[in-house]
Amino acid sequence: MNVRPAMHAGLHIQIKRTALPGVIRVLAAIVLCLTGHAGAQDKARSRVQIGDPAPVLATGRWLKGEPVERLATGTPYVVEFWSSWCDTCMYSIPQLTRLQRQYAGDGLVCIGVNVWDEPERAAAHVRDHDDQFGFRVALDQSPPEGNPRSGASARSWVEAAGRDKPPVAFLVDRQGRIVWIGHPLALRGVFDEMVRLLVQDKLTPEHSRDLGARYADLEARSRVIMARCDKAMADEDFPAAAAAMDDLIDLSPSLFGLRGVVNRFHITLVLQRDYRGSYAWAREIGKRFWDDAYVLNAIAWAVLDTDGLEVRDLDLAMKFARRSCDLTGNANAAFLDTLARAYFETGDVDKALDVEGKALLLAEPEIRKELQAALDKYRAWKAQHPR
Repeated sequence: MNVRPAMHAGLHIQIKRTALPGVIRVLAAIVLCLTGHAGAQDKARSRVQIGDPAPVLATGRWLKGEPVERLATGTPYVVEFWSSWCDTCMYSIPQLTRLQRQYAGDGLVCIGVNVWDEPERAAAHVRDHDDQFGFRVALDQSPPEGNPRSGASARSWVEAAGRDKPPVAFLVDRQGRIVWIGHPLALRGVFDEMVRLLVQDKLTPEHSRDLGARYADLEARSRVIMARCDKAMADEDFPAAAAAMDDLIDLSPSLFGLRGVVNRFHITLVLQRDYRGSYAWAREIGKRFWDDAYVLNAIAWAVLDTDGLEVRDLDLAMKFARRSCDLTGNANAAFLDTLARAYFETGDVDKALDVEGKALLLAEPEIRKELQAALDKYRAWKAQHPR
C-alpha cells in the first residue's frame, strides 16, 4: 500500500463529484429522490397515465440529432426527461445511448428532453459530453418571456404524470400510446426487458403494472433499510449501519449503488477508522463496480480528500481514478481533477499539472474556479520545491 502524508493538507476542493456526506441521515432524503419521487405517483393528481395517447412533444432548440417534429405512428420511442444538475441522470444517459444503439435496427428512437434547467448550461453539458449522448437531444420549449425552468414538455409530460424530479422515462408504442412511465434506472434489467418488448410491439399495460409493483416493493424495502441505518447511526452502532448500506447496494446496484458505496465507505473509514478493512472492502466492491466510473471516482476522491485520515491507500485511489477517466474517455473534468490529485499525492507533480490543465479546459463554468485553485496550488508547490 502506497501511504504518505498529504502534501498540501489545506487544499480541499468542493466539487460536485459525490463527495462523502458529513451526516449519514441525509441519505434518507436522497433515497426518496431516487426511488420514484415519493407521493408523486398518486393517480388522482396524474393527468397522463399508462394507456393514454402520448402528448405533443413541444421542444425548443435541438442540441443533437435529427429533430423530431412529432411522434410518428409506427415508431417506438423512449422519451427521457433529464437535467444537467441531476446526478442520477448521468447514469441514465449512458443507458439510453446503449439502448439506442442496440435497437436502432428495430426502429427505436430515443429522445432526451432537457427540463427544469438553464438552456445554455444544458447545451454546454451536451457539447462537453458529446460522446455520452448517443441519441437525439432537445431543450424544452419555454415561453419567450417565460421561465426557462418551466417548459411546455415538462408541464404536459412530466408534471402531468405526477412526477417532480428527473430523470423520468416514457415508453411510447407504435400506436402512439404511453405504455410505461417511471425512473429509467429502477430495476435496470427489467427496464431493458420493457424496451425489448416495446420494439417487438408486445409491451402491454399488464407488463407495466407488474413493473410498477416491483418498483413499489423496491421503494418500500429501501425505506426499511434506511430506517435501520438511521437507528444504527443514532445508536452509534456503526457495524449495523454499514450492514444496512450493504443491503441497500444489494437491493438495486444501479439505483442505490453509488450512495450505498459512498456512505458505507464513510462509516468504516471515517467513523470506525478501520483503514485495513475499509480499503480491503473498497478493492472488492471496486471489482463489482469496475465499469461504473461514478462509483470508482467517488471512492478515489474519498481516499484523497477526506480530512483527518491517518492512512490513505494511494495505490487504490490512483487505480480507481485512472479507470474512471478511461471509462469516460478522459472527458469528465471532475474525474480528471481527481486523477490530478492522485498524481500530486503520489509525488508526480508534473503529471498532476498536465492532467489538471486538461480538466480545466473541459470544466463547466461552475467548477472552473475550484479547478483553477487546484492548479495554482500545484504550481505553487512546485515553485517552492525546485528539483
